[in-house]
Amino acid sequence: MKKVFTQMSIALLAVGVLSACGSTEDSSGSEKNVKENQSTTEKTSTASQNKSEENKSESKEVKNGPLTEVGQWTKEDNGTKVTLVKIINPKKVINLDPIKFKIETIKLLERTNITDDEKESIKTLFNKDITDKLNTIQISYTTENKSDKDVSFFTIDKITTNTKQQIDGSLNLADNSDPQQYMGKVVSDGTLLFPYFADSFDAVTELNVLTSDVYDTNSGSDLHVPLKVKFEF
Repeated sequence: MKKVFTQMSIALLAVGVLSACGSTEDSSGSEKNVKENQSTTEKTSTASQNKSEENKSESKEVKNGPLTEVGQWTKEDNGTKVTLVKIINPKKVINLDPIKFKIETIKLLERTNITDDEKESIKTLFNKDITDKLNTIQISYTTENKSDKDVSFFTIDKITTNTKQQIDGSLNLADNSDPQQYMGKVVSDGTLLFPYFADSFDAVTELNVLTSDVYDTNSGSDLHVPLKVKFEF
């Protein structure tokens, strides 16, 4: 279709085009400002979120005392970070007369930032290569000899899990002050720490603890057979 324009029409068209260009430039500038503001807002939001997560992590740090809540963590003197993954406080008494064996607390602990010395020790003790992480099972207990006799008791013989792991009770990593031989009428507290060579504790819902037997230190005669007790998380 042919269109005929007068000079005035052309002039008005030119003004219209210029107006349109001006409007486009203003709109483009406005959109640019909006995008810049959105970008700034997103960066501020991300920074705030990161800071919030950092503060949340710091709030879980325990500098003195035991870890009692899931997510709490502490740092050992060598720089290793220990995080509490799961915990139960069964206060379970196992009667091994004349021994009264009480499981106080069981903690599943994730240890990260493992030192080279620790890695070497694990390699030597268990022939296992670990990188930066080692999961451990910590069991706190109280042992009482109710009799007048001198009694020998080696606490835990084996641990098994619902994830089909078996851990020998002799593989204790903790500096344990438990005497294992108890004179008459004494009470002793102790802590055991066992390695758990799996990537995570996510699937662990059950531990089975098999105690050692109890025998007379002097005569060697048996006083009580081992008992197996189940603990659930």
